[in-house]
Amino acid sequence: LALAGPAIVRRDTLSYRKLDGVLFVVDTSSGMTDGPNWPEMLTMGRFGIAALGTRPGGLIVYAGDAYVATDMTADHLQLGQTFSLLSADTVPDKGVRPERALAEAARLLEEAEVIAGDVILFSDGMGLGPEALTQTAALASLGARVSVVSPSGSTPSSEALASLGGGRVFTLQDTTALNDWLQEDARTRLEKQDVPLLFWRDLGRYGLVLALLPLLMMFRREAA
Repeated sequence: LALAGPAIVRRDTLSYRKLDGVLFVVDTSSGMTDGPNWPEMLTMGRFGIAALGTRPGGLIVYAGDAYVATDMTADHLQLGQTFSLLSADTVPDKGVRPERALAEAARLLEEAEVIAGDVILFSDGMGLGPEALTQTAALASLGARVSVVSPSGSTPSSEALASLGGGRVFTLQDTTALNDWLQEDARTRLEKQDVPLLFWRDLGRYGLVLALLPLLMMFRREAA
């Protein structure tokens, strides 16, 4: 009877290992890092990392090419420190190729088996052309939401990308909104995926304790 149950639904489960991770994808080209809003962009990113809670996070940087700066990790302190050190010298390749960074994000999410993740793209809209939209569609097919943090506010390209990726566009004044977005419980999105989730807490072990009480009567000493 104890092995057969009972069980109750768990409503305090905050994370599911890497099933709901977050990737921060940052444009470190000179057009971004030399702009007056770059310090605010770094601050926005650190606030976003602080809002992860138990969700793992990763960092991808790009300019003319894309690189993984931090793989998926639960060490948010190290992730935040790495984010703070981003500069124009982080990526030596000249240019702006966000599609390569988004393709790298898709690869990481597949390898980590993330099925309800978030991709937060820090971009001023440069380079968000058809190739970037194609990669965004690929990310959306993996179950990820793609959002944009834009220092210049909403642009047609950033709006198109966020709409296609099921995300939204954040400005540098939307720190609270970004935090709320990342702290949103991923349970509902995970339930929509074709994967069994352990939402139940087994109480059968407590039944075993109760079953041991009658057994104590069998160990009574008989008088000689």
